[in-house]
Amino acid sequence: KWLRLNRLSLNAGKTELIFFRSQRHTLNYDNVSIKLNRRVKLTPVNQVKYLGMYIDKNLSWNFHINELSKRLSRANGILSKLRYNAPLVTCLQVYYAIFYSHLMYGCNVWGLSTDENVDKIVKLQKKCVRIMTFAPFKSHTGRLFIALGLLKVKDIIKCQQLKLVYDFYDKNMPTDLMTLFRPSAEVHTTNMDLNSNIKRLIHIPSIKTKTYGNQSIKYHCSELWNDFFKKGIAIDCERKNNVSFDRLRSGKHFQTVLKKHFLYMYTLEDDN
Repeated sequence: KWLRLNRLSLNAGKTELIFFRSQRHTLNYDNVSIKLNRRVKLTPVNQVKYLGMYIDKNLSWNFHINELSKRLSRANGILSKLRYNAPLVTCLQVYYAIFYSHLMYGCNVWGLSTDENVDKIVKLQKKCVRIMTFAPFKSHTGRLFIALGLLKVKDIIKCQQLKLVYDFYDKNMPTDLMTLFRPSAEVHTTNMDLNSNIKRLIHIPSIKTKTYGNQSIKYHCSELWNDFFKKGIAIDCERKNNVSFDRLRSGKHFQTVLKKHFLYMYTLEDDN
């Protein structure tokens, strides 16, 4: 009715119906009947594609990660042929274009999926690194990531999640998302005069269920941010200096600092 009153049309072929629910619950669709213009009946589906991401009925991201795995596997196939005819620098450029771009898109959300799902992407990235460097099939990839200057999947996810909170402080988020986080200084007024990093901590919301509560982006990003800034960020491999929040110039600078930090941590792991 609203569409007709405003003289707008809705493409029935691109309109889908999905019911979000827990995996523990089932729904009976027999009594559900939604029609467009009283002619086209909408049939419930298990997943929908929205802005390049596949959202399933249980919000488990299983279908999206399966589709992502197919894209990354195709990228590995392209790189496996390209490496014989192009230098490593070119292969890295192609990696960022057809592998990293798909990997990074929406990872701060689908990265909250199960470890089993994320490990599928981890294996594909390790395979990609071995392909570009002509490393043996089962070789250790720690030094390869350091040599190529690439971040691992789980650290890419952390970077994007931390960047989300940074954008909150930088007021560079959509208005509707500004309610996701709340500074601890607004909730706890004591013991906030320690340093600039402590002042920037995020209030961690209480959760009712461990299964779903700590996997929400609101809880997970807040906990990750607080843990990260309490420890500080290593940006100098030799002097091991830390950077305060006030020294960050922009979101891009923050991502650069994060990348240096994680690459530095790889060197410590490799030494051990």
